[in-house]
Amino acid sequence: MKPRMTAPGSAADSVWWSRALCLHPAADPTWWEHDGPGHPDGKKAVTWCRACPAKAACLADAERFERPQKSGERTGIRGGLGVRERAALYRRKDEADKAAAAAQDSGAAA
Repeated sequence: MKPRMTAPGSAADSVWWSRALCLHPAADPTWWEHDGPGHPDGKKAVTWCRACPAKAACLADAERFERPQKSGERTGIRGGLGVRERAALYRRKDEADKAAAAAQDSGAAA
């Protein structure tokens, strides 16, 4: 099972999905099913992701789908990151967003 991606045939899909190395015939789709790079197959997926021209777009697509959920349907390797790594990335971004909003609010109050 491939990781959930933008709907096949959508405009976003055609921009990056067609360049994704995980679609290469030599890539085993099951490599991306594991929760992180600690699994031997997860390590293979991460190695392929490092060289993938669609890595950043894949991670951005995962973030659009996963970040609003806070938990739940995060599975597999996406954009070279496992489930826990992406969750930590989203937490850091949420914290930065809150800090920026607080700074903006305090600046507006002054």
